[in-house]
Amino acid sequence: CFLSLEPGHPHVFSASYGENRLDRVTVPGGPHGERLLTFDSGRNSHCAALSPDGRFLYATSLGDDRVSWFSTDFPVAHGGNASDDGVIAPAGQVAADAGSGPRYLRLNSRGDRAYVVHELSGHVAVYARDPETGGLEFVQRISAVEGLGLKPGVVRGGGTPDPGPDV
Repeated sequence: CFLSLEPGHPHVFSASYGENRLDRVTVPGGPHGERLLTFDSGRNSHCAALSPDGRFLYATSLGDDRVSWFSTDFPVAHGGNASDDGVIAPAGQVAADAGSGPRYLRLNSRGDRAYVVHELSGHVAVYARDPETGGLEFVQRISAVEGLGLKPGVVRGGGTPDPGPDV
């Protein structure tokens, strides 16, 4: 459901919501011999973003309410952090509030902040980013629905009754 094309990088990152995975495909002629790498990004993976320095890959998991990061120094061929099935484990992760549904992630141009949109709770979480470890530390949460007359939660389908006016 999501493709990330990063300028200057020879890879395409593909997040699969239904397959619960994140893949990296190397563009032909790229520097790494691997054609496809798979990452343990969690249930309902939705987004992939490289840090501005290209050293870390970040992924959101709406189903597991977490944000994970992976080193881009992929040591798979050298006995690194891949499981027996070749899936790369996160270098670290942060838990989001249960049921908040982290969906989209962007880093600022300096790479010292990550912003995560939470679909189900209707807020944006701000994290400080450690450039050496890639680690994220929660800084603040900002409502994206307050004052708009919107209610956080699962999107209503056509067959869902209208909740009526606020009382």
